Amino acid sequence: MPHLSFFITFCETTFIEIIVILLWGLKTRRAVLSVVLVNVITNPLLNYGLWFLSRGGMHVTYTTILIAEIAIVLLEWLLLMALLNQPRLKLLLISFSMNACSFLVSWGLAFAVATLQTIHTHQ
Repeated sequence: MPHLSFFITFCETTFIEIIVILLWGLKTRRAVLSVVLVNVITNPLLNYGLWFLSRGGMHVTYTTILIAEIAIVLLEWLLLMALLNQPRLKLLLISFSMNACSFLVSWGLAFAVATLQTIHTHQ
């Protein structure tokens, strides 16, 4: 099981999502720790869940990932509502933006690494 890559993904996601919540103006220790706690719950759930599905023979498609990400946005929204005293809509938008940013940055980094490997291989 690729524990190291999952740990790196967890750290990257958590870092990005902390930046996003700070940009939303939630700069308290409680807000930052809430993001960490939420990621401790949801990041392994998403990544190991997709990994187990693929290991079990399911072809993980973009649709599968999109459905999983939507479920994670909703779960994180519920967890943030339980942890932070903020308007529900604001927390939904925060959850969506945290996940959109971490998803886009992760895919961007993966694309950059794949491109660099291809360039290096062809030299």
